[in-house]
Amino acid sequence: MYQGRSFKNSPLALAICAALLSQTAIADDHSDAHETVVVTGNPLATTDVSIDASQLEERQANDLNDIFRTDPEVAVGGGSGVSQKIYVRGLENTLLNVSIDGAVQSGNIYHHQGSLSIEPDILQQVEVIAGAGRATDGAGALGGAIRFETKDAEDMLMPGERFGGSVKAGYYSNTEGYKTTVSGYGLITDNVSALATLSYSDLDDYEDGDGEKQDHTGAENKVGYLKVVGNITDSQKLSLSYDSREDEAYRYHRPQWLRARKTAQSIRKWIVKPSPQSMS
Repeated sequence: MYQGRSFKNSPLALAICAALLSQTAIADDHSDAHETVVVTGNPLATTDVSIDASQLEERQANDLNDIFRTDPEVAVGGGSGVSQKIYVRGLENTLLNVSIDGAVQSGNIYHHQGSLSIEPDILQQVEVIAGAGRATDGAGALGGAIRFETKDAEDMLMPGERFGGSVKAGYYSNTEGYKTTVSGYGLITDNVSALATLSYSDLDDYEDGDGEKQDHTGAENKVGYLKVVGNITDSQKLSLSYDSREDEAYRYHRPQWLRARKTAQSIRKWIVKPSPQSMS
């Protein structure tokens, strides 16, 4: 047998219920009175340093050091081209994910030499992601990533043009050398383009800041570059590139080090000999 039980009404409970009901009624009455608020925001930046073709042209970049000349987070060590290495916040490029047109540059000939060699004239854009590697930076990006993007024929053509070419020549007073570059580019079809570049440079040994010539830093370089791009859709394309470089010169076994005689002279400058008075 069920025995009913009576409850006493609490004044505090009745007051809370009344307040909740009144708030719900007010919200229902004014639910359509406010305008829709849309909150937007920019995504987090994925690039710390971005260098485009116009900046490279203004800097008259000739090597890796010229490419990153104005970027404090990126440093290039080594005077000659064969010994240049990239450092991002003090970490060498072997600890970075370095790619050219998406192809990872992970090998090197000899650990005392630089592992990256690229012609600044063919670069369309350079992106540097500094700091701890993100998941989207690829394998080996312990200190960040560097992405080089080369030019297409369409980047070289003016609006309405289908074929074009350029010839460049330069002289370097420090090395008493010169460099010439010949390029040809054009549209093979409406969706297929090609770019070909040949470059030759002959440079003598350079002089450092003290006016001393650094032996075996000159070089004779021959560079050939070919790139074919096919546009599949408006947002997809297929590219095939070939890069050839010949470097002919006499080098030190460890080109990033000073030669032994010069190193000994530098050490002697820092040796302080005690005077006879201090010895007595």
